[in-house]
Amino acid sequence: MSTTAKVLLSAAHAAIFYYGFQLQRNDKELSDINTIGFSIYCSRGAALCLAFDMTLIMLPMCRKLLSYVSRIFFALFHIGQGTLSEGNNSNTATYHKLLAYHILFFLTVHVLGHCVNFYRLEQLGKGSAMSYHFGTWAGVTGYWMLLILGIMFVTAHKKIRKRHFEVFWYTHHLALVCMGMFAFHGYGCFVKTNEGQCRGYGSWRYIVLASVIYLVERALRILESRPSIPLSLAIAHPGGAIELNFKDPSLHYRPGQHLYLNIPQLSKFEWHPFTITSSPIESTISLHIRQDGDWTIQLGQLLGQLLGHGPETPRLEQAQAVRDRSLLPEIRIDGPYGGPKEDVLNFDHVVLVGTGNGITTFSGILRHIWFRHQETQSSRLQTLDLYWVSRDANKLDWFQSLFSMEKTMELFRTGLIRIHIYFT
Repeated sequence: MSTTAKVLLSAAHAAIFYYGFQLQRNDKELSDINTIGFSIYCSRGAALCLAFDMTLIMLPMCRKLLSYVSRIFFALFHIGQGTLSEGNNSNTATYHKLLAYHILFFLTVHVLGHCVNFYRLEQLGKGSAMSYHFGTWAGVTGYWMLLILGIMFVTAHKKIRKRHFEVFWYTHHLALVCMGMFAFHGYGCFVKTNEGQCRGYGSWRYIVLASVIYLVERALRILESRPSIPLSLAIAHPGGAIELNFKDPSLHYRPGQHLYLNIPQLSKFEWHPFTITSSPIESTISLHIRQDGDWTIQLGQLLGQLLGHGPETPRLEQAQAVRDRSLLPEIRIDGPYGGPKEDVLNFDHVVLVGTGNGITTFSGILRHIWFRHQETQSSRLQTLDLYWVSRDANKLDWFQSLFSMEKTMELFRTGLIRIHIYFT
């Protein structure tokens, strides 16, 4: 996500806050409640920003919907082919996180504003502060949402999400409960005109609409996710890398795209994104998975048991494979997603830069180049420089599991591809 986009999004929030602030302040029909002062203006401005964020925050996670919209967009304007959800949903996830940070900020402003509001009302002799906090619909739903959002923010922390993904996954679905409460948070009608009429923004309509879109998208995902597919091969590589191979003639993908993988034997509900490391020309589809989190470690332990290593994750000096399909777990896939990276074939000289596990994207590209080279399909590509930067030298085994195949080495020997590795 570019800095310009971040600045524009923050500027939009500032404008919305200012609009809500002034709307409350300048409304003559709210002169009675406005005796509270500055805090009521701030809480209302923050509420409008929260409505904006809660409406949008789920939409970047609608990967199926974004994929459809993107295809239509590119088809209409003839700008090429791709999707809005590039890579492993990195761009859309960034928007989602940025909106979450704005929610955290304006939630703090909103809550502190209401704490002052309730205190001022008590001073003005209009009821006790505690009755507003815990004796009103807005107060009760507000504290429940505060609890839910607190749990979601804590479990979404990178360390927890990485090591205990299931905790993150299940608690994050509390967002649907929070959205329902937020939509009807204003039902208690805290802000009233001098005549006692409710004065709300009507933002609940947009919250409900966004929630319906998200639920429909999830339903489409379930309906369109393919039935269980048998694995044809599973390989345990040195360094803990896992390679899964399967066949699915109905899956049409392009180099650099990714799919979502579900293994019911490990978890019926968890779907994880992985780059497709094979070429579309190949009959077998391959995924390379690095054990980096609870779900992938469970997969490694399962493979270790099939190889006769017991419940411990195998750490091998050479690759070992399980070829008996009756032993291998069935999988479900959803995809493909992400913009294809075939454009590298349309240039004379190409430079690819990957960091850490991001190098996985280029495996499928290199294999695709090799197959085109074998079939003598013409392309402009003369040289390709691949740069890999990693903080951890132990990831070299992961790199070798992706690029040690004889097909890729042949491209190295011809000078078509050059690899540069940096540890820093």
